[in-house]
Amino acid sequence: MVDRNVDAGALANLTAKHVVMFPLVEMQLATGTLYVAGLPHQIDWNGHTWLADKGLGGIEPFTESSSEISGCAFTLSGIPSSTVSLVLTENVRGRPVIVRNATLSGAVLSVDDSAWTGQLDTLALQDNGETSIVRVTAESRLAYWQTPRPVNFSHAEQQLVDPTDTFYSRMTQMAEVTLVWPDKEFFKK
Repeated sequence: MVDRNVDAGALANLTAKHVVMFPLVEMQLATGTLYVAGLPHQIDWNGHTWLADKGLGGIEPFTESSSEISGCAFTLSGIPSSTVSLVLTENVRGRPVIVRNATLSGAVLSVDDSAWTGQLDTLALQDNGETSIVRVTAESRLAYWQTPRPVNFSHAEQQLVDPTDTFYSRMTQMAEVTLVWPDKEFFKK
């Protein structure tokens, strides 16, 4: 795991006699942002009401290391079959997701904002007729750096970068030009 600094509020919570640790998952979907807390009750934090997963949600275990970039998967079970069509119409690919670790001791809530960030990838559904299980996978934001970015060095691509740059529009002319340099006798005159 990557070394991280823990704030004073989290340290105080972790040393308390009774502490509850839970994830806060923020999925920024096209139809609106979904805020889910891994608690049996909803919680208000950062100006938003985080819905309770009531033990029906989960984050599948994943490992983190300096040499391996892994994604994660979120599951939510107990969804009524009548609302499955709403889930299937949501385009999740590329949508941001943030996972925060939170600790609660009494009335003191401490949240680690740097737990995990990424982009949603695929959505799968298992339906047994009465209820459904939704599984959404996500890629770490660090996976972006491993994605190759091909560059063609063409006029069309350069116009996307700078519409006023016309360098590549004359590239074929420049490639076929024969340049004749004067020999050293020319400079002795």
